[in-house]
Amino acid sequence: MKGHSSDQGRTSPVTHPIEISSDQTLSVLRALRQIEAVENNAHIVPSIYYSWDAEQAEVALSAQTAAGMLVDTDVTVKGTPRWLTLNIGLGRGLLSAGDTLVLTADAECDRKDDVPLFIRSSVDGAQEDTELKEKLVVGKSRTVRTLMHTLRGDDGFVGHDAYHTLIFRLPAKKLRLSLMDLRLNVILAGQGARATPRSISEFS
Repeated sequence: MKGHSSDQGRTSPVTHPIEISSDQTLSVLRALRQIEAVENNAHIVPSIYYSWDAEQAEVALSAQTAAGMLVDTDVTVKGTPRWLTLNIGLGRGLLSAGDTLVLTADAECDRKDDVPLFIRSSVDGAQEDTELKEKLVVGKSRTVRTLMHTLRGDDGFVGHDAYHTLIFRLPAKKLRLSLMDLRLNVILAGQGARATPRSISEFS
């Protein structure tokens, strides 16, 4: 499958590198049939792990997998953690101003909630976060939702070859969240769909 390191690659409808790498990462989780244990910051499969603030809260987290789903997360929290996240490595790739990230999630939860998401981009040990404009709304009914975010020039490490991680900021409360499926697509600038109208500041 062709990449897009050339100018031609930036304008032709090719598969973005982070689409390929995230699909590969999620396919490993999708094929998993048992998770032995979930430990803070320990990978359940390569590039996927949970992280929480163990200093200010006691978190009990279990994760299960089964045919036809990605992962079922069961969380109990005592205290107020500064963070409680599910982290999914997307791989390395160049994202430019005007590119649109399209995240499709099939999920259900034992309670109605809004789950914020952000992309953490890393270059040479430095990190920058880009909050997605839309939150993932979950509830007791299984629902497929599509979130779109068009990158601006001031979003984290736009224009640089960076390693990107998709991070779910999980509610710091007792919940059970079932992620049935997940897919990330990248629509390159100029190829069509946009989450917001074009503006001059986007390229600043």
